[in-house]
Amino acid sequence: MQHKIAIVGYPPFSKLAREVLIDLPSWVKYEITELPLKFLSSSDSIKELESYFDSSTIVVSGDRSAISLKNMLKNLVIPVKINGFDLLKIIQSIDDDEVVIMNFGEDIKELSDISHLLNVQIKQIQFNDIQEAFNILEHLRNNGVKNIIGGSWVCEAAKKLGMNGIFYYTHRAVAEAIRDALNVMQVYRNELETITLFNTMISINRNGIITVDPHSNINIANHVSERLLGIDSKQVHDKKLEEVVPSITKKQPISQLREPQFNVIFEHKNKKLMADIIPLHAQGEHLGHLIAFDDIVNLQEKERKIRKNITQKPMVATYSFNDIIGSSDAMKETIHQAKKFSRANSSILIHGESGTGKELFAQSIHQASYRNRQPFVAVNCAALPESLIDSELFGYEEGSFTGAKKGGKAGLFELAHNGTIFLDEISELPLHLQSRLLRVLQEKEVVRVGGDQIIPVDVRIIAASNKSLIDCIKEGTFREDLYFRISVLQLSIPPLRKRYGDITKLFHHFIRHKPKLRDLLGKHEMELLNSYHWPGNVRELENVAERFLVLCENEVLTRKPIYDMLHTALYTMNASSLEQEKVEKVFSSEKDLIQQVLMKTNGNREKAAEMLGISRTTLWRKLKKLQC
Repeated sequence: MQHKIAIVGYPPFSKLAREVLIDLPSWVKYEITELPLKFLSSSDSIKELESYFDSSTIVVSGDRSAISLKNMLKNLVIPVKINGFDLLKIIQSIDDDEVVIMNFGEDIKELSDISHLLNVQIKQIQFNDIQEAFNILEHLRNNGVKNIIGGSWVCEAAKKLGMNGIFYYTHRAVAEAIRDALNVMQVYRNELETITLFNTMISINRNGIITVDPHSNINIANHVSERLLGIDSKQVHDKKLEEVVPSITKKQPISQLREPQFNVIFEHKNKKLMADIIPLHAQGEHLGHLIAFDDIVNLQEKERKIRKNITQKPMVATYSFNDIIGSSDAMKETIHQAKKFSRANSSILIHGESGTGKELFAQSIHQASYRNRQPFVAVNCAALPESLIDSELFGYEEGSFTGAKKGGKAGLFELAHNGTIFLDEISELPLHLQSRLLRVLQEKEVVRVGGDQIIPVDVRIIAASNKSLIDCIKEGTFREDLYFRISVLQLSIPPLRKRYGDITKLFHHFIRHKPKLRDLLGKHEMELLNSYHWPGNVRELENVAERFLVLCENEVLTRKPIYDMLHTALYTMNASSLEQEKVEKVFSSEKDLIQQVLMKTNGNREKAAEMLGISRTTLWRKLKKLQC
């Protein structure tokens, strides 16, 4: 059910509301309704009044009307408050010794607190229905009263009787009430988004998922759990988990578990399954448990495919420093530092954004080291399922788990013995495996899963991350002691946007098999490439080059279409949206770079443009845009 805002009031009130509603977000639905006053003055009209609004509608009304609406509706009613100081301004603007304020239902209590601030007698009059209000207004008019302060209906009626009706609701008061309604709607929206996201994650998950409340009553069971357990989610709703899957709770009732339980093996209807049981907590309150499970046969098949993919990759380094393209100062300094590191045996931590070439540097360091004739083993810590990382890194013994290979299997650390192991995206390594990795670094030995034999290993560690591990430590997702072990030497790979001059060389390299096309690229095309911010770095540049080659295929090529096709290849919808997300960060670094180059050239813009590999016009445009 979609929530919306209903503004209830007569023309003066509606006019104020329309002025405020101009700035509403596009997702907010609203309506402006003028209710007959009879609804507010008669309890007999409740059912008819309720028919005006869905139960999810938030009603915004004048302060006086809201009192009645709150008593008659189940909806959330937000009043537009009558501000005492706004009233003071209105009263001050009336050149009269006596001021009359007419209110529906009851008087404004706040007026008694502020009336002493003015040398004016304030008279409040209540009315409860249309006829009574009209009689009061006629009586006041006959007694010489010209100015009446009140709400929408009072102002409209006073005008008809030739009196001056002064509206006591302000733009600010209406805006505050609508803002309160928006805040409530935003909470509803956030809740709906969370529920939708949760339900989507549950429904598309390849594992069976069941959630239970603190008393082990089943709340949710997804389609996969129906298939694996042979159940109907509707029929088992609110049933005890112990009744539906008795074998999963043999050792201890799930309701008593307060710590996560991993790799719990159980049997159901002659089928072996493995589950992870996670307690759910919110602000210290226990909400129940989430159980994720799968058929062990499926897990073994997944493991087989993953192992196959890993072993297909040769455990050798194929790149060296000669393969790194770049002559910018930033790149020269990075290569120089990396070559120095290659002569040492200490662990290295490589920092760099996605697509900057962290593995290229890791392989080059290995190739230049004394270990270059030994294995180079690359592991992407984010690509392996958590249940397999342990056995993949450290190996396993025969019989350590169902489906374990006969004779066991050497882990990647053993396979990298005397060589280098490259741990990419190390920030994604689970905490319990970080402690095992720390022990390997300290003791230079591993113990296979399910084994008790200590196996010595001599391995150099090169780790890489596109995240700040310092931030991960602060967030509690990365061990501080492991960080200091792997970061004895640190290498920072510059992003492509800081490598002015390298973009042209790299682009020429990526289209090197089309020399005629490369020769057609001129100054304007290179300026186009250099003016882009490259949030995806070298990987994105390579994709752009490939896209450019495809676009140029079988085309009659001249300078104009070349530029147009390069522009099309560069500014795809996805690339431009990704660029926009990073533009503030890029602007900051680009501004710093331009300022540094200008300092080096003593403010000579022509020389600065030459050093940056852009034209003077482009430099002038960037200076203006970045406000250098």
